[in-house]
Amino acid sequence: MNLGQTFIFDLDGTLIDSKNQIINSVNATRSDLGYENRHPNELFSRIGLPVESLFDELHLEEEVLKQVISCFREKMKASIKSENPVFPGVTKFLEEVRSDGIKIGLATSKPHELAKLVVTNSPLNGLIDFIQGIENFPGKPDPEVILRVMDNLKSNQYFMFGDRIEDIEAANASGIKSIGICQGFHSKAELINAGAVKVFESFESIDSPKSILLL
Repeated sequence: MNLGQTFIFDLDGTLIDSKNQIINSVNATRSDLGYENRHPNELFSRIGLPVESLFDELHLEEEVLKQVISCFREKMKASIKSENPVFPGVTKFLEEVRSDGIKIGLATSKPHELAKLVVTNSPLNGLIDFIQGIENFPGKPDPEVILRVMDNLKSNQYFMFGDRIEDIEAANASGIKSIGICQGFHSKAELINAGAVKVFESFESIDSPKSILLL
């Protein structure tokens, strides 16, 4: 049976340009709770990783960390309801993917409810067939979030798109091919070394969705 193809995408740093949103929410949280702000470059290096990494240098006890994360997520919710800019070429590429009959999944280390809120309040709304965020299981490079998308979007062929080596490693562990989008913290060489079959500077530099299927 021909079940078609599915493209699976990371969210932060791949589809959504959330750098300033996350950095501002982290440092607003830290200021409110009496912690020093963290340098934007340090935070940028952690965008796309599980939320704990944004506060890891504080070495907080588990219960305190939970309170800090809760405060951060409230600030993120307010920001998400305001604006979620996509990277250049994203909307056009996803529209072409849908036009070609390719299914679209989202596999993100964001909490599931926050991921859905981002999609609803962004140009991605109406373009995603299935959204999977973290729900009490490890984030990437653990493959679970990708495997759940695959379980819900049955296909003969899958590709994972991501900006971090963790996206590529999770795709490898899921047994599918990965495409690097080099617009985040990791370089083209790092994404290739992690196992990406192809790396692009942006979605604008991809010829067409069908060209991906030939890789």
